[in-house]
Amino acid sequence: MTDQLISRLGTLGVFNKAISRRSVMRYKNNPKPADEIARELDVRALMEGTIVLSGDRARVTATLIDAASDKQLWSDSFDEQVANILDLQNTVVRAIVAAIDKTLSSEMQGRLTRQQKVNPKAYRAYLRGLHLLYNWNTDDLPLTEKFFLEAIAADSTYASSYAALAEYHTQRTHTDSGVPPKDAVPKAKKYLAKTFELDDSLAEAYMTQGHVQWEHEFKLKESEASFKKALELNPNLAWAYLLYFYYLTSMGRYEESADVNMTAIELDSFTAVPYAVGDPLQNAGRFDEALALIEETEEVDPDYDGTWTADIGLLVKKAVA
Repeated sequence: MTDQLISRLGTLGVFNKAISRRSVMRYKNNPKPADEIARELDVRALMEGTIVLSGDRARVTATLIDAASDKQLWSDSFDEQVANILDLQNTVVRAIVAAIDKTLSSEMQGRLTRQQKVNPKAYRAYLRGLHLLYNWNTDDLPLTEKFFLEAIAADSTYASSYAALAEYHTQRTHTDSGVPPKDAVPKAKKYLAKTFELDDSLAEAYMTQGHVQWEHEFKLKESEASFKKALELNPNLAWAYLLYFYYLTSMGRYEESADVNMTAIELDSFTAVPYAVGDPLQNAGRFDEALALIEETEEVDPDYDGTWTADIGLLVKKAVA
């Protein structure tokens, strides 16, 4: 649910960025002062709190802190039935926007207002599947699909579950226990079609559509349009930036791909860095930035052997240049 709140904050169009849960969770129970954490994340405000699901009720307690002054800007608690969990999230989001004296566009106000109820069982299963989907653990893949199918069985109208299943099947072609594209892609397209039928405003659906169009259908112009649509709907969707980076790299647009990858890293260092450490910057000839990124990766994850490969690649490309 933390991911969901961050995603909603990111789609509002009033914040420059909202950092992903995986990048901020390393500060949980961390004694570092707020201003130092904010400086490392390059943000101006921090939100902390608790989310508790108990039976058919959900309680959210949240506090917004100005990092520079370490002063509390706003604090409140909310209690709602799990069936109304999406309304609860929107209430929290609107409260945060009001607390920092921002104004939502009429389009966004309407999007937050038009919110269907969600089946509690479907929502829990969806969140569990989503958590596994973006952790890239091959052993968890069967369980990932199981959770999404449980969500659909509990609520066949919950569009997000179909979008997640579409991305799941697309990713299956990449894993060590990969499925041939001829088997996986038709399933992904089937779930995408169902997603758009139920809700054509999900950034994740356009992201996966771009993924399929680029990698499996070779519809390059359509693919880029899909990625851009996903990022328009959610400018903070790190996974979409990562996929768009791969697309741009494959097209030889190295300078653009480097910038897109850096945005992905800013939003979610644990998603972007391990899979593309330094490469786009090296391809663009930005060697000093690449070296700084490699060193940062070594600090974040000293055991990640990709930094050694990146170091060697950097030395070779720099020598050639």
